[in-house]
Amino acid sequence: TSAVFCFLSTLILTMAEPEAFVGKWKLIETYDEQFQVVELPTGDFTWIIQPDESTENVLNVFIKVGNSMRSTITFVDEAEQGDIVTLGSLMSTMMMPAEPLFRLETFLSSTLPKMTLVQKQEVDGTTRMILSGL
Repeated sequence: TSAVFCFLSTLILTMAEPEAFVGKWKLIETYDEQFQVVELPTGDFTWIIQPDESTENVLNVFIKVGNSMRSTITFVDEAEQGDIVTLGSLMSTMMMPAEPLFRLETFLSSTLPKMTLVQKQEVDGTTRMILSGL
């Protein structure tokens, strides 16, 4: 499964339940606030999304870049463009990774809490999760 992070795009898709996002995802694209591609360093950046057993409509997100990072996605409402969500701040281990990994971690830490929509999209038989906001 793949994950694409388009921070200023708008796509019209049908709604999905929070459980529809549970699973293992791979970060494949990121864009900055000017919708310019943010180059990903070499490597696989896995996101594991699991239900939060103690809270309804909340998913736990575990991300591995250089450090292990963690956040939550809270499903707030439905919209024509996707599910309205809030993302919690990223918590991270405090190891100093290589510079390209550190830049990606810094970007994710500052950008993910600004995401307000999540969508699923099928592209050439591949399911993509798209987070957008700002």
